[in-house]
Amino acid sequence: MTGYLCPGCGNTRAILSILHGHFLRAFAYNPTVPILLLVGLGFYGEMVYFAITGKHVHIVPQTWVLFYVVLGLILAYDVLRNIFPVLTLCY
Repeated sequence: MTGYLCPGCGNTRAILSILHGHFLRAFAYNPTVPILLLVGLGFYGEMVYFAITGKHVHIVPQTWVLFYVVLGLILAYDVLRNIFPVLTLCY
């Protein structure tokens, strides 16, 4: 309605691209999906490792600093892709 891309624009195309094996294209559609997929796989790997060995391992650094940096980068991308349309070449 406004002509601007919302933070969720491109999520469906990114998921479909991942399912077809096009990870860079998925990142170009919306980086939120591939980033969350990698973090989710990291946490899953931690759970599997714990289930097998009984030892805790941290694949994904669990600090608030990392959380805020990733959140800030995603929000910055969402703002910048509305200012610079070249960031959305895949649309």
